[in-house]
Amino acid sequence: MLRELLGSLRATPIDLVFCAGELVHFKCASSLSQGKVRKVRARLPEGQMFGAKIEVLTQDPKTLLYKGRLIEPIEAVAHLRGLLPLPFEDRRVSPRIERIVRVLSPQLEGFSAMTRDISMQGLCLVAGQVISVGTKLQVEMDLDASSPHPVRFDLETRWSAPDLLTGKNLVGGLFLMMNQRQRSVLKNYLASTLIQ
Repeated sequence: MLRELLGSLRATPIDLVFCAGELVHFKCASSLSQGKVRKVRARLPEGQMFGAKIEVLTQDPKTLLYKGRLIEPIEAVAHLRGLLPLPFEDRRVSPRIERIVRVLSPQLEGFSAMTRDISMQGLCLVAGQVISVGTKLQVEMDLDASSPHPVRFDLETRWSAPDLLTGKNLVGGLFLMMNQRQRSVLKNYLASTLIQ
Protein backbone atom coordinates (compact mmCIF):
# COMPACT_ATOMS: atom_id res chain seq x y z
CA MET A 1 0.00 0.00 0.00
CA LEU A 2 2.80 2.43 0.90
CA ARG A 3 4.63 1.51 -2.30
CA GLU A 4 1.47 2.29 -4.36
CA LEU A 5 1.04 5.62 -2.57
CA LEU A 6 4.68 6.60 -3.22
CA GLY A 7 4.34 5.49 -6.84
CA SER A 8 1.29 7.69 -7.38
CA LEU A 9 3.05 10.68 -5.78
CA ARG A 10 6.01 10.21 -8.15
CA ALA A 11 3.72 10.01 -11.18
CA THR A 12 3.88 13.06 -13.44
CA PRO A 13 0.76 15.28 -13.24
CA ILE A 14 -0.85 16.04 -16.60
CA ASP A 15 -4.00 17.93 -17.66
CA LEU A 16 -6.07 16.16 -20.31
CA VAL A 17 -7.40 18.54 -22.99
CA PHE A 18 -9.07 16.38 -25.64
CA CYS A 19 -9.17 12.88 -27.09
CA ALA A 20 -8.97 12.25 -30.84
CA GLY A 21 -9.46 8.61 -31.81
CA GLU A 22 -7.03 6.58 -29.73
CA LEU A 23 -4.79 9.56 -28.88
CA VAL A 24 -5.03 11.94 -25.95
CA HIS A 25 -3.78 15.52 -26.05
CA PHE A 26 -2.54 16.93 -22.76
CA LYS A 27 -0.58 19.68 -21.02
CA CYS A 28 2.29 19.02 -18.65
CA ALA A 29 4.44 21.46 -16.65
CA SER A 30 7.41 19.08 -16.90
CA SER A 31 9.36 18.34 -20.05
CA LEU A 32 8.55 14.83 -21.29
CA SER A 33 10.74 12.69 -23.55
CA GLN A 34 9.09 11.45 -26.72
CA GLY A 35 8.79 7.70 -27.23
CA LYS A 36 8.76 6.95 -23.49
CA VAL A 37 5.99 5.42 -21.39
CA ARG A 38 5.31 7.50 -18.27
CA LYS A 39 3.24 6.94 -15.15
CA VAL A 40 0.98 9.97 -14.83
CA ARG A 41 -1.73 11.47 -12.64
CA ALA A 42 -4.20 12.48 -15.34
CA ARG A 43 -6.61 15.31 -14.49
CA LEU A 44 -9.85 15.91 -16.38
CA PRO A 45 -11.07 19.51 -17.00
CA GLU A 46 -13.60 19.14 -14.16
CA GLY A 47 -10.77 18.28 -11.74
CA GLN A 48 -11.16 14.50 -11.33
CA MET A 49 -7.87 12.60 -11.38
CA PHE A 50 -6.86 9.04 -12.16
CA GLY A 51 -3.61 7.10 -12.42
CA ALA A 52 -2.52 6.04 -15.89
CA LYS A 53 0.38 5.08 -18.14
CA ILE A 54 0.84 7.10 -21.31
CA GLU A 55 3.25 6.66 -24.20
CA VAL A 56 4.40 10.19 -25.09
CA LEU A 57 4.44 10.55 -28.89
CA THR A 58 4.99 14.23 -29.79
CA GLN A 59 4.65 17.80 -28.58
CA ASP A 60 3.18 20.58 -30.73
CA PRO A 61 5.57 23.58 -30.50
CA LYS A 62 2.74 26.10 -31.07
CA THR A 63 0.18 24.91 -28.50
CA LEU A 64 2.73 23.10 -26.27
CA LEU A 65 0.24 20.22 -26.12
CA TYR A 66 1.61 16.70 -25.90
CA LYS A 67 0.07 13.89 -27.89
CA GLY A 68 0.14 10.42 -26.39
CA ARG A 69 -1.34 6.94 -26.40
CA LEU A 70 -3.08 5.74 -23.24
CA ILE A 71 -1.53 2.38 -22.32
CA GLU A 72 -3.32 1.83 -18.96
CA PRO A 73 -6.22 1.82 -18.29
CA ILE A 74 -6.94 1.08 -21.96
CA GLU A 75 -10.69 0.86 -21.32
CA ALA A 76 -10.68 4.56 -20.35
CA VAL A 77 -10.16 5.64 -23.99
CA ALA A 78 -13.84 5.10 -24.90
CA HIS A 79 -14.95 7.19 -21.90
CA LEU A 80 -12.41 9.94 -22.61
CA ARG A 81 -13.73 10.35 -26.17
CA GLY A 82 -17.11 11.30 -24.69
CA LEU A 83 -15.65 13.50 -21.94
CA LEU A 84 -12.98 15.24 -24.02
CA PRO A 85 -14.41 15.92 -27.50
CA LEU A 86 -12.38 17.71 -30.14
CA PRO A 87 -12.78 21.43 -29.43
CA PHE A 88 -12.61 22.70 -32.99
CA GLU A 89 -14.65 20.15 -34.91
CA ASP A 90 -16.24 22.57 -37.34
CA ARG A 91 -19.78 21.59 -38.35
CA ARG A 92 -20.80 24.93 -39.85
CA VAL A 93 -22.46 24.94 -43.25
CA SER A 94 -21.59 28.58 -44.01
CA PRO A 95 -18.06 29.98 -43.73
CA ARG A 96 -16.99 31.55 -40.47
CA ILE A 97 -15.47 35.02 -40.48
CA GLU A 98 -12.84 35.83 -37.86
CA ARG A 99 -14.21 38.99 -36.23
CA ILE A 100 -13.97 40.36 -32.71
CA VAL A 101 -17.34 41.78 -31.69
CA ARG A 102 -18.48 42.56 -28.16
CA VAL A 103 -21.41 40.41 -27.06
CA LEU A 104 -23.65 41.42 -24.15
CA SER A 105 -25.72 38.92 -22.19
CA PRO A 106 -27.02 38.68 -18.62
CA GLN A 107 -25.92 35.01 -18.60
CA LEU A 108 -22.24 35.86 -19.16
CA GLU A 109 -19.71 36.56 -16.42
CA GLY A 110 -19.28 40.35 -16.36
CA PHE A 111 -22.28 40.51 -18.73
CA SER A 112 -20.03 40.51 -21.80
CA ALA A 113 -17.65 38.45 -23.92
CA MET A 114 -15.93 38.79 -27.28
CA THR A 115 -16.48 36.74 -30.40
CA ARG A 116 -13.67 34.85 -32.04
CA ASP A 117 -15.60 34.25 -35.25
CA ILE A 118 -19.12 34.55 -36.65
CA SER A 119 -21.12 32.79 -39.38
CA MET A 120 -24.74 32.83 -40.52
CA GLN A 121 -25.37 29.78 -38.30
CA GLY A 122 -23.58 30.80 -35.12
CA LEU A 123 -20.50 32.15 -33.41
CA CYS A 124 -17.57 31.30 -31.20
CA LEU A 125 -17.25 33.25 -27.95
CA VAL A 126 -14.18 33.75 -25.78
CA ALA A 127 -15.79 33.68 -22.33
CA GLY A 128 -14.48 34.06 -18.80
CA GLN A 129 -16.55 31.10 -17.59
CA VAL A 130 -17.40 27.54 -18.54
CA ILE A 131 -20.82 27.39 -20.22
CA SER A 132 -22.49 24.00 -20.40
CA VAL A 133 -23.46 22.52 -23.75
CA GLY A 134 -27.17 23.08 -24.37
CA THR A 135 -27.34 26.35 -22.41
CA LYS A 136 -29.60 28.97 -24.00
CA LEU A 137 -28.26 32.54 -24.04
CA GLN A 138 -29.89 35.82 -25.03
CA VAL A 139 -27.15 37.94 -26.61
CA GLU A 140 -26.92 41.44 -28.08
CA MET A 141 -24.38 42.61 -30.66
CA ASP A 142 -23.80 45.94 -32.43
CA LEU A 143 -23.70 44.76 -36.04
CA ASP A 144 -25.72 47.49 -37.75
CA ALA A 145 -23.84 50.81 -37.96
CA SER A 146 -27.00 52.57 -39.25
CA SER A 147 -29.01 51.68 -36.13
CA PRO A 148 -28.41 52.85 -32.53
CA HIS A 149 -29.96 49.59 -31.25
CA PRO A 150 -28.03 46.33 -30.91
CA VAL A 151 -29.37 43.19 -32.56
CA ARG A 152 -30.64 40.50 -30.19
CA PHE A 153 -30.19 36.79 -30.85
CA ASP A 154 -31.11 33.60 -29.03
CA LEU A 155 -28.12 31.28 -28.94
CA GLU A 156 -27.69 27.65 -27.88
CA THR A 157 -24.24 26.43 -26.88
CA ARG A 158 -23.08 23.42 -28.90
CA TRP A 159 -19.53 22.93 -27.60
CA SER A 160 -17.15 24.32 -25.00
CA ALA A 161 -13.37 23.96 -24.63
CA PRO A 162 -10.50 25.69 -22.85
CA ASP A 163 -8.69 28.36 -24.87
CA LEU A 164 -5.04 27.40 -24.51
CA LEU A 165 -3.80 30.83 -25.56
CA THR A 166 -5.81 33.02 -23.16
CA GLY A 167 -6.73 30.63 -20.37
CA LYS A 168 -10.41 31.49 -20.95
CA ASN A 169 -13.07 29.28 -22.48
CA LEU A 170 -14.17 28.96 -26.08
CA VAL A 171 -17.90 28.45 -26.53
CA GLY A 172 -19.51 27.53 -29.85
CA GLY A 173 -23.11 28.64 -30.20
CA LEU A 174 -25.89 28.14 -32.75
CA PHE A 175 -28.33 30.98 -33.53
CA LEU A 176 -31.93 29.92 -32.89
CA MET A 177 -35.01 31.06 -34.85
CA MET A 178 -33.84 34.27 -36.53
CA ASN A 179 -36.38 36.74 -37.88
CA GLN A 180 -35.94 38.58 -41.20
CA ARG A 181 -34.27 41.65 -39.60
CA GLN A 182 -31.77 39.57 -37.64
CA ARG A 183 -30.90 37.50 -40.71
CA SER A 184 -30.57 40.60 -42.90
CA VAL A 185 -28.37 42.52 -40.42
CA LEU A 186 -26.12 39.49 -39.87
CA LYS A 187 -25.82 38.82 -43.63
CA ASN A 188 -24.97 42.49 -44.34
CA TYR A 189 -22.43 42.57 -41.51
CA LEU A 190 -20.65 39.42 -42.74
CA ALA A 191 -20.69 40.68 -46.35
CA SER A 192 -19.19 44.05 -45.28
CA THR A 193 -16.34 42.32 -43.42
CA LEU A 194 -15.41 40.39 -46.56
CA ILE A 195 -15.12 43.66 -48.55
CA GLN A 196 -12.79 45.35 -46.00
